[in-house]
Amino acid sequence: MNEYFIKMREITRFFIVLLTIVMTNNILFGQSELDNFTKSETERSKLNKKELREYVSFLENISDSLLRNKSGTIVELQSQLEERKKRIISIENEIVRLKTLQSKLEAEKSELESEKSKLESEKSELESGKSELESEKSKLESEKSELENKLEKLSIDTQDKEEPKTEEEIISDIREKFGAVNYNINSYRKVKKDLIDESTEGGELEAYFKKEELKKIVVSYYGEMGKLIKEYYFWDNDLFFVFTQEYSYDMPMYMDGSKVDKIDENRYYIHNDKLIRWLDPNKEKVVKSKFIQKETEVLQNAKTLKEKVK
Repeated sequence: MNEYFIKMREITRFFIVLLTIVMTNNILFGQSELDNFTKSETERSKLNKKELREYVSFLENISDSLLRNKSGTIVELQSQLEERKKRIISIENEIVRLKTLQSKLEAEKSELESEKSKLESEKSELESGKSELESEKSKLESEKSELENKLEKLSIDTQDKEEPKTEEEIISDIREKFGAVNYNINSYRKVKKDLIDESTEGGELEAYFKKEELKKIVVSYYGEMGKLIKEYYFWDNDLFFVFTQEYSYDMPMYMDGSKVDKIDENRYYIHNDKLIRWLDPNKEKVVKSKFIQKETEVLQNAKTLKEKVK
C-alpha cells in the first residue's frame, strides 16, 4: 500500500514536472512568438512611417508643383483678363464713337430728306413748267408749220402766177429756194446711210425730209489725199441746185499735221431738169457748150441718190 502511494506520488510528480516543462516551453514559445510579433509590428510600423514620410514628401512636391503651375496660370489668366479688359474698353469706346457717328448720320439723313423734299418740290414745279413749255412749243411748231405751208403755198402761187422768164430771174428764184431749205434744215427729218465701196476711204449720205418730201441730200466721199462733198437741193421733189466742194490735202488725211491745200467749188443751177448755169471754182460761168456731159452726170447722180434714200 505504501509502495503504491509512493509510486503514485512519483508518477504524479513526473507528470507535474512534465507538465511544468511543457507549459514552460509553451510560455517560452509564446514569449518568442510575442517577441517576434512585437518586433515585426515595430519594423512594420517603422516601414509604414517611412512610407508615410515619403508619401507626405511626394504630396508636398506635387503640391509645390501645383502651386507653382497655379501661380503661373493665375499670372497668365490675370494677363489675359487685363487684355480682355482693354479690349472691352476699346470696344466700348468704339461703340460710343459709332453712336456719335450714327447721331451725325441721322442728322445728315434728316437734312438730306429735307433737301430731297425741296428738290422734289422744285422738280414738280419744273415739270409743270416743262409741260407748259412743251405745250407752248407745240403751239409754236404748229404755228411755224402753218406759216411755212402758207409761205410755200404763196411761193407756189407766185410761181404759178408769174413764171420767171429770164435766166437771172430763174437764178434768183433758185437762190431763194436754196436759202429757204437751209434755213429750215433743223426742222427736217434726217436719214443717214453709209456708202460702201464708192471711194477708197468710204463715204456717207445724209438726206433731209419735210414729212415725206425730199429737200436735200448731202454725200461725202473720202480718199487718201482729200474728200468730195456734194449737196443736192430739191423743191417739190425736183432737183434745182447742186453744190460741190473738192478738198485736196498736202499729205494723206490720216497723217498728223495734214492740212487742206486747196478747195475747188462748183455750182450747178437746174431748171426743169436742165442745167442753165455752171459756176466753176473761180465763180466764173462755164460756157454752155460743156453742159451736155455735165448735165447728164448731175441729173443721173441725183436720180441714183434719190433711189438710195427711198
